Amino acid sequence: MTKFLSTLMIGATLLGAAPALAGNSADIIQKGGVNTIDAEQRGRDNDFDSSQDGFDNLLKLKQRGRNNNAEAFQDGEVNEVQLDQARRRRR
Repeated sequence: MTKFLSTLMIGATLLGAAPALAGNSADIIQKGGVNTIDAEQRGRDNDFDSSQDGFDNLLKLKQRGRNNNAEAFQDGEVNEVQLDQARRRRR
């Protein structure tokens, strides 16, 4: 009986965590010169992390949906971030 309850509780925990696993996630690391990232995410729970190290770093990120999160780190000369976040409109 204890094994059954443990299995049931683990299943319920995983089922409850399932919505947190939904969404788009990206982690990007670039080193060197002339680093460019051009990314787009659509849907819910978008998560984007990037790190660029070098000369002439550019990040273009477009996120559509709810619960957008973006983190960017740039080290070097000539750094630029273009971030466009918006919640989709209901039709």
